[in-house]
Amino acid sequence: CRTLGPLEAAADASMRAGTPRRLGGAQEEVAEPGETCPLGAACVVIQDMLALKYGVRIDEADFMTKARARCDPADRSSPARLAAALNTEPALRIKDEANDRLLQLELQVAVVTSFAELRAHVRRFPGS
Repeated sequence: CRTLGPLEAAADASMRAGTPRRLGGAQEEVAEPGETCPLGAACVVIQDMLALKYGVRIDEADFMTKARARCDPADRSSPARLAAALNTEPALRIKDEANDRLLQLELQVAVVTSFAELRAHVRRFPGS
């Protein structure tokens, strides 16, 4: 995952008015990890799906630690490879946000080739 430099961050923040961003050195972590990191993006999607379907949230730090251990940079190059790496045995178990229980995750990737197909796919999920 890469971090944004000060000029890149400022340009990105000005284009996305709703997302506050701190400016700093190149070593500074990005405020929203899903914006530049495939693992962070996967975490955001998983958080949203679990919240929508089950009303639960995962511990993001636990997810990121376990995802980094399972996924090398090549695995992060496509959603299918990322899901396959995260699904390797042993099963992916992530703490919930309150650290009360472990959630076992299995990811599936659906390739959608048109907007109509995307809309039909999204309509299958209650609340979306």
